[in-house]
Amino acid sequence: MANLGFKPTFQQDAAVPNLEVHILDFDEQIYGEQLTVSWRSFIREEVKFNGIDELVGQLNRDKQQVNAYFA
Repeated sequence: MANLGFKPTFQQDAAVPNLEVHILDFDEQIYGEQLTVSWRSFIREEVKFNGIDELVGQLNRDKQQVNAYFA
């Protein structure tokens, strides 16, 4: 599950997009390693949320969609 964007909930004026990737069901330290990300499906546009709780709730719904896609 990945986000390519500007993190509008936390950054008001980011000039450069940021790529964040969450590897589901993976629990290893791979910082500094190189990996390939393949885009499979678009879930939704980036949204500014009214706080972290709202964001976490949406990320949980996004994760359910991702899991259903790969099921």
